[in-house]
Amino acid sequence: MENLFGLLVLTSFILLVIGIFKPKTSLFWDKNAATRKKSAFIYGALTVLFFIFFGVTTDRKPKEKVETLSTEKQTISNNNEQAKTETPVPVVKDPTIEKVKDKKEQRADGDFNQMTLFLVDTAISIDDLSKYCLDHKNDYTNGYFQILVFFKNEKAIRFPDNPITATYMEEKDLKNI
Repeated sequence: MENLFGLLVLTSFILLVIGIFKPKTSLFWDKNAATRKKSAFIYGALTVLFFIFFGVTTDRKPKEKVETLSTEKQTISNNNEQAKTETPVPVVKDPTIEKVKDKKEQRADGDFNQMTLFLVDTAISIDDLSKYCLDHKNDYTNGYFQILVFFKNEKAIRFPDNPITATYMEEKDLKNI
């Protein structure tokens, strides 16, 4: 639902800008005199309204129990020195998808972001990846932000310079992901 309202916010904003310069174009559905004021009022109100609906329908991180949060914060603070280190992870049972390593980065709010790198067979299909993600969804519920990156070439496996943005910009990276 949030995607729909996001699209409507963008569309109404674009029509608002168009209506400032060419009100007849933005008010194509209105056969009466199209004015800048009328266009700005209609599309400005719609932009604000859709933005509010977008904010209301956006998923929020569920609140956890206080005792669970304090335990997690204590564990994270104990591991704070190791938060930016790469750690090897045991191999997953699925023969076509192998978990290689992951990296956690501590956030200022006490939570963490995590990127996990996988090696997959070159013949793997998008359906296999979707099934894997659905089957292992519960393994990646901790932390604030989880990024899973699947590589086809073992030699190409590496973390980006800034793993939280997951920006793999070079062609050699993109053709192996």
